[in-house]
Amino acid sequence: MISTTETQTGRRRCRRTEDQWNGTRSKGWQRDRVPKTGRSGSPDVVILASVVLTTAELEGFDELGFVWLRGAFTADQAAAMRAVVWRELARRYGIQEQDPATWSPTRPSGLKNSKRHRVFDPIGGTALTEAADSLLGKGCWPMPRQWGPVLVTFPFPGEPWVLPHRVWHVDFRYDNRAEPLFGLKLFALFGDAGPQGGGTLLVSRSHRLVARFVATQPDEVRSDFRRTRLRFMSHDPVLKDLARPGPEPGRRERFMDNDHDVDGIAIRVIELTGHAGDVVLTHPWTLHHVAPNASMQPRFMRAQSIYRAAQ
Repeated sequence: MISTTETQTGRRRCRRTEDQWNGTRSKGWQRDRVPKTGRSGSPDVVILASVVLTTAELEGFDELGFVWLRGAFTADQAAAMRAVVWRELARRYGIQEQDPATWSPTRPSGLKNSKRHRVFDPIGGTALTEAADSLLGKGCWPMPRQWGPVLVTFPFPGEPWVLPHRVWHVDFRYDNRAEPLFGLKLFALFGDAGPQGGGTLLVSRSHRLVARFVATQPDEVRSDFRRTRLRFMSHDPVLKDLARPGPEPGRRERFMDNDHDVDGIAIRVIELTGHAGDVVLTHPWTLHHVAPNASMQPRFMRAQSIYRAAQ
């Protein structure tokens, strides 16, 4: 059994007794993950004394659906990550870092060796673990075994940057209970991402829209992921327009420079721009979309879902 207490922010904290750690371990809990990051205590759970997120940051996460962890790992660590990926890109695709003419395909996949490489362990360092503790509660979440797919987006030569429409989505089920917070989505930049440089697009405050919408849906709809997503994206004219294909003059300015009222909640499309070593944590129901890269450099990112442990 997991015992809980209340934090000052109202989130639930979890702890387990030593005897419970010697019993059956939940699937996904991992022993001895990156000991150099400063975690201590029970082998399977993050135990840190301090909290990295301020009250204002926690309130911002609740309001907007995301929070930045700037400099969560170092520029040197990020450079080592990129070096590993460049080597695999060369081996699998013949892609050479110093020769942009070889940068194809624009979104290479199957980088399995890089995905498993321990060079990415610093993503799960102190900044992340403290922030996740702040949001999910100490002992309430298992450290991921790895950090999700290696996401490389090379520049799209000759193509202008356009706001995409096709698959605005979330990565968590809609039949989760809204409270307590049941997970986080992590995006970790291990290369710089400037404006129109392939940074993932988010819809600020969309987690609140999703929560309000799914509360009105019967269980048989919420359990059908595709059906719920389509219903949600068609239930308001603004969301319909965001997902509508075809050219629309001023589309980027419309959705990224202005707020739009949806059911009394002001939403706006946000581009994730930052430096190598920056991490953003989003609410599991924050809408997001892959973005084109109209810059001169590749975008390097890892993306992973973090789940609250079953209680």
